[in-house]
Amino acid sequence: MRDDELALLREPEFPIALRGYDREAVDAYVSLVNRVIADLEAGRSPQSAIKHALDQVSEETKGILERAHETADGITSRSQAQAADRIARAEAEAREIIDAAQTKVRVLDADADEIWRERKRLIDDVQRVADELSELSDSASRRFAEEPNETQELPTPQNDADAEIRLIPPPPPPGP
Repeated sequence: MRDDELALLREPEFPIALRGYDREAVDAYVSLVNRVIADLEAGRSPQSAIKHALDQVSEETKGILERAHETADGITSRSQAQAADRIARAEAEAREIIDAAQTKVRVLDADADEIWRERKRLIDDVQRVADELSELSDSASRRFAEEPNETQELPTPQNDADAEIRLIPPPPPPGP
């Protein structure tokens, strides 16, 4: 067969009649004829056989690549969804941790404020007690500072009441 005859067999044209034809049956027939022609051409020359094999392989490869791309797209979509879910969970956990930390800081600040107030109250109490003790000490010093030494001379009584007071010995100093 000549190449122009083969070309006519590969792409036949059918006129559309008033009643028409079964398009699927004609398309199936054309596909079958094309495969038979391709097989015949492949057997005619090694170059034709290689071209035919490459055409078949390229169609198969195209199908494999399309399925691989679809699979990769599906995996990518699922991975992105899982990543978005994990990010959302991590953000929620981070917000919970931050909220808990802020609550803890507020509690610790309140506790520290209370401790400082208690410290100030204790310092004020100690200062008040120290002031009272100082006053008591000053008062005692003034009262006992007027007490005579053995080397000092006692003043002479001006009246009998003063003489009686001097005869009463002073109280002993506080002991251990």
